[in-house]
Amino acid sequence: MGKKAASRSQEKEDRVESEEAKAEENKQATIICGLVMPISEIDGCSAEHWVEVRDIIEEALAAIDIKTSLVSDGDEVGIIQERIVQNLYDRPIVVCDVSCKNPNVMFELGLRLAFDMPTIILKDDMTNYTFDINVVEHLGYPRDMNYWSIQKFKKLLAKKVKATLQKKNEDDEYSPFLKAFNKKRVADIETKDVSSLEFLTDELKAISDKLDFLNRRTGVNSFKNKLSHQQHTMTIKSPVDKLCKLENSDGDYEVLLMSELEDLANAEGKAIHHDLDEDIYTLVDLF
Repeated sequence: MGKKAASRSQEKEDRVESEEAKAEENKQATIICGLVMPISEIDGCSAEHWVEVRDIIEEALAAIDIKTSLVSDGDEVGIIQERIVQNLYDRPIVVCDVSCKNPNVMFELGLRLAFDMPTIILKDDMTNYTFDINVVEHLGYPRDMNYWSIQKFKKLLAKKVKATLQKKNEDDEYSPFLKAFNKKRVADIETKDVSSLEFLTDELKAISDKLDFLNRRTGVNSFKNKLSHQQHTMTIKSPVDKLCKLENSDGDYEVLLMSELEDLANAEGKAIHHDLDEDIYTLVDLF
């Protein structure tokens, strides 16, 4: 008898634990839509008017299994502003009614858009668009709560919320607002700091390459003139090549470089290319 009672008690406990686990799982799976809207009298709309608007929004989203909760709502006792900001950031989607342009509503909408999270904006047909957010689609509804217009609005709201959530789930980079204002800038010019020796070596190598190019480009027809041109060019190219190899040599690189530069400057006077004159004497002056 005692064993049967104990068995029934255990089954009851298991059933309760199972139900609690299912309830917790369903709670986690339920999508909660944050709601931002006026709740007190403003611009001729009473508090009861906003209760009715809230009921309409809740009914529309309940049809697609989405629960609605004001971003100011919370189970715990705490600082309400902290709760509002946290819910604005955490909710997978937020519906914001900017009708009558309530200052608190506009501020909370600004925060949500700054988080660049899925947001549906509503307004009644008596409220004008706000310049800074008129680029975002607004869903309109009649302030007089015309029945047939409200039924149409509820279907549209449910459709937009469902499609927006689907878009967010499919695209990790989905941006409902900020992406439209991406900042562009001209790329910076890359600069590199080098020592004076590295600079001189690079310039000498450039001169050597230039001489190679001039040798290949020469169009002298006379064998004698061609030979003379090659001899004058080699007068410069030989010490240039030597200078380019000094960096890897033993001894005092600066002393060797200065000596070769002076020889090169003297020998260069025999060359026929004025642009090389300026290159080599500039290097001597820099050193």
